[in-house]
Amino acid sequence: AEYGTAAPGMQTEIGASKLQIIDVYSLGTGFAALGAGIVSDQTLSKVMGGSPLDQISVGLIELQAGADASLEARRLASRLPGDVMVLTREELNSFEERYWTRATSVGVVLSFGLLVSLLVGTIILYQILFTDISNRLHEFAILQAIGYSPFFVTRVVLEQTAILCLAGFFPGLLMALLLYRATVQATNLPVEMTPERVIWVLAGLTLIGSLAGLLSVRKAKTADPAELFQ
Repeated sequence: AEYGTAAPGMQTEIGASKLQIIDVYSLGTGFAALGAGIVSDQTLSKVMGGSPLDQISVGLIELQAGADASLEARRLASRLPGDVMVLTREELNSFEERYWTRATSVGVVLSFGLLVSLLVGTIILYQILFTDISNRLHEFAILQAIGYSPFFVTRVVLEQTAILCLAGFFPGLLMALLLYRATVQATNLPVEMTPERVIWVLAGLTLIGSLAGLLSVRKAKTADPAELFQ
């Protein structure tokens, strides 16, 4: 929308070149540019000020209906020079995702933010469990005095950890969905909460919850039954 209205048949400009829009498509905003256009090799050379036609960075290949894109990509790759990559649309998407998440500062910052959030979440959960266990050492001492094993104490702490994690997961998921929607509306970035992402977040929550629970168990095991008679 930052470039104004675009419709088939309209005359527009890219740089100093006048072009006619043949058709439009939806792509969404990216990190590198707010829009994109597909033109022929001749038009691209003209727009770029007469750049050589053999320096095209990306070209589109249209296949016949029913053709296997992966098979055709392998066939073309075997016939073309080694410096030419032949990718299906899915492979190109994966290539771009790996580039932005691993090779650029954007991906490093987001990955670092994820690690920090996991660390902070573990510390907060550990502090909550540690404080609660400290306030209930008397009860844990009673459990040990009447014959419950250290394994039972560990199970009680881990169950409490699981309850806390699940109690925070579902409100957090709802908040994330609202933030995703707000992000799409504000930036037009094509972000979405996928089932796979939800599963990965739940797995991460299980990991940090287990770690915090196991660290907190040490405090519960310090409860001394002898202190009940002091």
